[in-house]
Amino acid sequence: MCKSCLIIGLGNIGFGYDKNQNFKNFFLFSHAKSIKYHKKFNLVGGIDISQKKRAEFKKKYCVPVFKDTKDAFNYIRPDIIIIATTTNTHLKILLEIVQIYKPSTIICEKPMSGNFQDAKKILEICTKNKIKLFVNYFRVSDPISLIIKKMVKNYKENKLIKINAWYSKGLINNGSHLLNLFQFIFGKVVSLDIIKSDITKKKDLNPDIKIEFKKCIVVLRAAWGKNFSILDFDMLSSKFRIVYENFGNTVKFQKIVKDKIFTGYTVLKNEKIIQNNLNTYQKKVYDELYKYFKKLRFNLCSGKDAVETFKIINYIIKKNKKKR
Repeated sequence: MCKSCLIIGLGNIGFGYDKNQNFKNFFLFSHAKSIKYHKKFNLVGGIDISQKKRAEFKKKYCVPVFKDTKDAFNYIRPDIIIIATTTNTHLKILLEIVQIYKPSTIICEKPMSGNFQDAKKILEICTKNKIKLFVNYFRVSDPISLIIKKMVKNYKENKLIKINAWYSKGLINNGSHLLNLFQFIFGKVVSLDIIKSDITKKKDLNPDIKIEFKKCIVVLRAAWGKNFSILDFDMLSSKFRIVYENFGNTVKFQKIVKDKIFTGYTVLKNEKIIQNNLNTYQKKVYDELYKYFKKLRFNLCSGKDAVETFKIINYIIKKNKKKR
């Protein structure tokens, strides 16, 4: 089985992030390179309105490239379509696709759309046309996330797990990564409150938020995006501690041990430090997608899950407006 893939949008995540990286410095950040170097998927084409990007893509991958979907579907009928255009165009692109052709699967870049209503419409259209929709929240497919989820599942104490988390450069664009990951690990959000609202009038807000799950309370804080990027968290339970640093590239697991000096005391000690290989994070998504096609247990963010994440974000946006 080798599934054919067409990429719509040859920007950074579609093509650009790793286009200048050679094999010795092997990174798999883009859809194009991840598909190209995956044995179970076949890159059959790309679409972009930019002539320059089309030329670069064709030169590097030697596959057909097109200006629009209508032109592409005259020649290509792929199994999988990746929508990697700018966020606000996702619904428009999907409508163009289904008018001409209905693939078995669509991978939509995160966030699904710039607003909640469009995100719901994207899911509705895919459901109506029997298209399986996944959204590229890649941390769900990271093996480290599965380890954390298993530890949480096995945590039987009545005491809540507590998390301090940081994000930068917008709740929709970046903070949604952590929210989606916490939903994957802990399930449904039980309650939510804004600690500090964002009084600016930017499209993507940066509030500080308190989010409560059945087993966990998260304090999600916005950092100073103009100064640096961050996506970290510190998870503490009565049995263990997990420190997720540098966007998840370094993850520290600590457990409780008896203090060797002070009798009767217990302390947290480094059990394991994992240098997580996120250099190939996009390939991990396609590894999980292959499992889906093979009818094996897989870990991907479904369209339904992504809409649930956006539902929470939409609630935060509305609540933030009231607090301005």
